[in-house]
Amino acid sequence: MRSLRIGCLGGTFDPPHFGHLAAAKAVFYEYELHKMLMIPAGAPPHKHGQTVTDSSVRLEMTRLAVGGLQGFEVSDIELMREGKSYTVDTLREIGSLHPGAKIFFIIGADMLLYLRKWKDLADLLKLAVFVVVNRPGCDSAAVVSEIDAINAEYGSGIRLLTVQGVDLSSTALRAAAAEGSPLDFLVPDAVSEYIHKNGVYGMFNKIEKEAREKYSYIADELKRTLSPKRFNHTLGTVYAAVRLAGLYGAEREKCFLSALVHDCAKCYTIDELDELAEKYGENTSSLEGSELKHAPVGALLAEHSFGIKDREVLDAVRHHTLGKAGMNIYEKILFVADSTEPTRGEHAEALRVVASENIDKAVLFCLRSKLSFARARGKQINEASYKTMEYYGNILP
Repeated sequence: MRSLRIGCLGGTFDPPHFGHLAAAKAVFYEYELHKMLMIPAGAPPHKHGQTVTDSSVRLEMTRLAVGGLQGFEVSDIELMREGKSYTVDTLREIGSLHPGAKIFFIIGADMLLYLRKWKDLADLLKLAVFVVVNRPGCDSAAVVSEIDAINAEYGSGIRLLTVQGVDLSSTALRAAAAEGSPLDFLVPDAVSEYIHKNGVYGMFNKIEKEAREKYSYIADELKRTLSPKRFNHTLGTVYAAVRLAGLYGAEREKCFLSALVHDCAKCYTIDELDELAEKYGENTSSLEGSELKHAPVGALLAEHSFGIKDREVLDAVRHHTLGKAGMNIYEKILFVADSTEPTRGEHAEALRVVASENIDKAVLFCLRSKLSFARARGKQINEASYKTMEYYGNILP
């Protein structure tokens, strides 16, 4: 029988992207491998002094990246080992776990130029067949020359494989995520959604900084009282609202502020929401659950606790869950931004497209989506939403 053929691709995977997958797939099929191991690095020597995302997060992102790929597995072999992650130790351990297996280890052409500095290189080259993936933009002649030189010196069999694909930088992807830029077509959808939902790279840190500069008391209070996930959603809604403000000529600051405070009452229980409503003379008896009550109570808190007096901002907060007939532009923008912000994930992409073209259609689309979501869970949608849906259904061609 043919011996087991195992591929290994190591890296920080911070985050794992389509460039990693393209290299791994190319080697997997070219050398007819039985298994491809994706190995997140524990403490990579070449990253000394650099900040690397927590290992558990990188491990989960890598698992999401390869989910469903036949023959692909994620190994935590380096994460479970203390100290620096030297490749020679990893390959020795993999070899001991799979006696007789032929191992193919993947490196990028850029790393080839540093290969002579790797620990125990002579032993390392005996443990696996090294496959150099020639990335776009690399000097092919220099790569071939270096491979020939190392093979001649060590009697090794390093191979070169040219892979067609996008040249991606993890550093650039982290920076893009931190600014709230979409990662579509750069990382797998499941990885993008995980990054956005969990604020892996300080998602929307520029927005948070701006909020603290302009509305420090509000931003500090929200970060203190809201869960991290809810706070990330808030910053995402600010991002989406400001973008829509630019598209539809609305005042940026009103959209920024209304989105910032729209979920300020999300930290309260039903009883606490009822108490606050009664305190400020609001009747919320017709609304069931905190999902509906938090909007009008949030408007009250925005006015009485945060000192916001702008009626258009307060009305946007009040109506951001149920909507109403004849909403003004600020109410529409917050209503739509709440459902299209980046942490909502890929399932909101169709709504984002509509929102970029026609805000009224986006309102109607959003309402219909909420209705479908409620029905799928055996819940009733509030009558006010039906009236809003009927209104926008009638005014649209």
